Parts: sequence; C-alpha cells; structure tokens
Amino acid sequence: MLYLIVLLKLSLFSNSAFAATLSERVAEIDKSAQYKDGTYYNKCDEKQAPIRKELAELLDQKSSQIIDLIKTTTQKNSRRIQIGPAFFRELTDRSPYKPGYHEEFFKWEDLYKVFQTIKDNPNDPKWIKFNFGVKYLIGLDENRKVWRDANFYRGAEKDYNNLINSITNCLANSKCDKLSENENLNPLSVKAYNMGTINSFFDNLNYSYNKRRDWFEFFLDIIKDDFKWRYDFQFNESIYRENATEIVLPIDPGPFKGYEALLAPYIEGPWSSEKLSIKIKWTTQAENPKAYIIIYNENPGAVSFVSWKKREIHLTINSFVSTFAHEFGHVLGFADRYYYHWDEKECAYLDQYDSDDVMSDDLFGKVVPKDFEVLNRQYPEKN
Repeated sequence: MLYLIVLLKLSLFSNSAFAATLSERVAEIDKSAQYKDGTYYNKCDEKQAPIRKELAELLDQKSSQIIDLIKTTTQKNSRRIQIGPAFFRELTDRSPYKPGYHEEFFKWEDLYKVFQTIKDNPNDPKWIKFNFGVKYLIGLDENRKVWRDANFYRGAEKDYNNLINSITNCLANSKCDKLSENENLNPLSVKAYNMGTINSFFDNLNYSYNKRRDWFEFFLDIIKDDFKWRYDFQFNESIYRENATEIVLPIDPGPFKGYEALLAPYIEGPWSSEKLSIKIKWTTQAENPKAYIIIYNENPGAVSFVSWKKREIHLTINSFVSTFAHEFGHVLGFADRYYYHWDEKECAYLDQYDSDDVMSDDLFGKVVPKDFEVLNRQYPEKN
C-alpha cells in the first residue's frame, strides 16, 4: 500500500531543485551530509550514500527509456490519459484503499531490493514506480540535508509552538549568551530538528558555541519560516467570491490552452460541495499577473508541486489526475497534511497520512468538509 501511496505524495519543493539531474542533486545532498573533513554527520547517511548515488546515476541514463515506458505501457490499477501535450493516469481500481490514518516506513534499502528484481528487464513496468520512488526519496533527503527543512511529524505543531516560545523566552534573558559543547542544546532537544541539522549549522555557518544568542536569533527566524509555510493558510489574492455559492480561481492554462475543458473537471469536481464550489476562470498571467500558471514537466525525475512565490503549478508526466485536486488545494491556500518524519534509529522516513483527506493523500483522499468552511471564511462574500 505504501509503495503506491508514497510515490504520489507531492511536496512544495523549491523549483530550482528540479532543474538539475538526479546525480547533481545527490552530489549536493552528500556534500551537505558531511562535515568539512568529509565524514558524515550520522551512520545512516554514510550507509545510504552509495545506494543513492548508484540509483540516481542509473535513472539519469534511463530517463528517455522511462518516458517511453510511461507513454506506451499499461500500468496496474490505472489507465493512461492524454490531455493536450501531457500524459497522466487515472485510477481504475480503488481496492488498495484503506480508510483512516496510516504510518509506514520508507527507505533506500527497500528501493534497492526492488531494483534487484527489475535490473535485468529494461521493459518491466515496475521501472516507472521505481523511478518515482527514487525521485521521492531524493526529494526527502534534499529537504532534510540541503534545504535544512524541519523534521515534520504528526502533532509537531504543538512542539513547534513550544520551541518558538522556549527560544523567545531564552532571548529575553540576558544570560542566554553561552553554550558549551557538552550542553544538550536545551531547548533545541526536540525531534523537530535532528542533531545533524543543528550540528551542520554550527559547522557551516561559523556560529561558535560561545554565541548562543546570535545563533538562537538566527535559528528562530528559520523555525518561524518553517512553521509558516507548513501550517499557515496561504491567502491567494487572485481569488474572489462570485456569489454565495461560488469562488472564482483565475488560472493561466499555459501549455494546456485549448484543452481547458478536459482539465477543469479534475479540479472543479473535487472542490465542489452543496454549499460552495470552486470555478476556474481561465486567463493569462499577462492579463492577470496574480493568477497562477500551469507548467508541464516531462522529465521523469521531476515531481508535481506548487510554488507560492512564483505562482506556478508544476504538473508532471505520469501523475495521477487525482493529484490535481491536491495541487490546486495549495493554490487555494492549503498546506500539506501528510508528514515524513526522519527516524534516525530506522534510517528511514516514517510516512504519516490520512487516506480520507486529499491534502494528506492525493491518490485516494477527498476534500474534507472543514476545508470548505475555511474557504468560506478566507474568501467571504462581499456585502
């Protein structure tokens, strides 16, 4: 079940991350995972680095072959859909669906076992899912090691608030100015940020252990920023309320111009209820600079994502059309509600998701009633 779900979990990664090859991205991960002397921050990265490097190099070489497989192969539980220049998939069998909340581990060693079963058969359809699995793990490692993102997990919002309050209180104390190497980094001794991330800041940013106040001020800004994009609603100023039951979402179709009628049902359908519905107004960014634009990526090493900053919706070859509701949920202002908690003991990511919530599970999830309530508050009807 996890292998099907996790390959389609799509995050708000940086746009620049996907301009590089997988091998180039892995090289940056390895660089960020090491101290200046070349030793790794932890045993997990040291153990998994060779696997990550080998699989990334392999998939860079097989990129065109995988695109051909995507366009010509019938994949299990789905049918192929072409919308304009793009190839997507639609789920035909919901039997793998299991309602409610789930937790499962996902790690490099598991993917390498899959590789061993398909390496001698270049036409095996499993290469497609394997490619997305490698891509997904590279993205998670990139978040953890390169971008230094927080280690999100279910229930972390409370811990984040506690962490922010602890550092804020410390900075209000004139004695918050020293830190010995033997100290446990209290109040940073929480699982929201792993020790490798904390140590790397000290190592690479020249914040000495004797400058606790300077480092805490720097780190507090990072925590607040992480908290904002992970939990806060991101108001979309291009959206407006048409009437009591309809919210208008301006979108530039980009390469899907001429195919809007085929695309719209996968977005408007899920985001419609008896009391409130989303209606797309097709436009261009030239006409409406605040509108988001759709971008299609045929690189099998890329993922679908939304850039709030650049107002871009990136849809990727072989994505399930069900992911459209998830990605456009971001455009409406909602953050992800799935979590990928790095577990140092398991050397794996604990994937936590709710299969009944589209912002948590973009394959089986649906728009939950509370999201329509949020939309009604955020984009109210004008008197």
